[in-house]
Amino acid sequence: MNDLDFLPLEYRQRHDRRRRQKWRNIAIGLVGLLAAATACHQQLARRQLLERLAEVTPQYERVIEQTQQLGRLQSELAAARVDAELFTYLRHPWPRTQILAALLTELPEEIGFTKLDIRRQAQPVRPGGEHDPLSALSPQAGSPAVERPAAIDQTRLRQQYDRARTVVAIEGLASDSSALHQYLSRMNRSEFFPQAELESLEADRLGEEPMLRFQATLVVCPGYGMPHGPAPALREPVAALGQ
Repeated sequence: MNDLDFLPLEYRQRHDRRRRQKWRNIAIGLVGLLAAATACHQQLARRQLLERLAEVTPQYERVIEQTQQLGRLQSELAAARVDAELFTYLRHPWPRTQILAALLTELPEEIGFTKLDIRRQAQPVRPGGEHDPLSALSPQAGSPAVERPAAIDQTRLRQQYDRARTVVAIEGLASDSSALHQYLSRMNRSEFFPQAELESLEADRLGEEPMLRFQATLVVCPGYGMPHGPAPALREPVAALGQ
C-alpha cells in the first residue's frame, strides 16, 4: 500500500532548502575551523622559528667574527712567512770562517795550502732544462705577498744568487799523494762539499824535499733557502763544522 503525502509541494521544497542550508552552514563552519587551525599552526610555527632564529643569531655572529679573525690571521701568517723566508735566505751565504773550518778540520799533516780563493761562480742556464726555481719561489702576481718589501727583496736576491754557486780554489803542497786523494775523497763525501776535484798534480822541484804541487776545486753546497739547499736534518751537522 503506497504512503499518501498530503503536504503541499511548496512545503517540501522549503524543507529541502532548509536542509541544504543546514549542511552548507556545517561545511562553512568546518572550513572556518580548518582555516583557524591552520592559522594557529602557522602562528605557532612562526613563533618557534623566531625563537630558533634568536638562538642561532648569536652563534652566526660569532662564526662571522671568527671567520674574519681567521682571515686576518691567515694574512698575518702569510706576511710572517714571507719575512721568515727572507730571513732564512739571508743566511745562505756560508761564512768564510765556516768554509775554512770545514776545510781544515779534516786536513792531514802531509798537506799544506799555499793559496785559497773563495768566489761565486755563475752557472749557465740551459734552455729547456731544469725548471727555473725563481718561477716557483717568487711571489705570484696578484698575491698579497707581492706588495711586501720582504718579498720584493727576496725576489731580487734570488735573481742575483740562485744561479751562482760558491767555489773554493785551492793550491798547495803535499808530501804524500795518497793522503791528498784521501783528503779530497773525504771532502767529496761530506755534506758541505758535494763536489771536490783534483785539477792538477805535479812534482815540485824547487824545494829540498820532494813535494807534490796540486790544484783542487771544491764546490760548496747551496745555503739555506736556496734550491737544493740543506734540509732541516742537515743544519746541525753543517752548523757544527763552524764550531
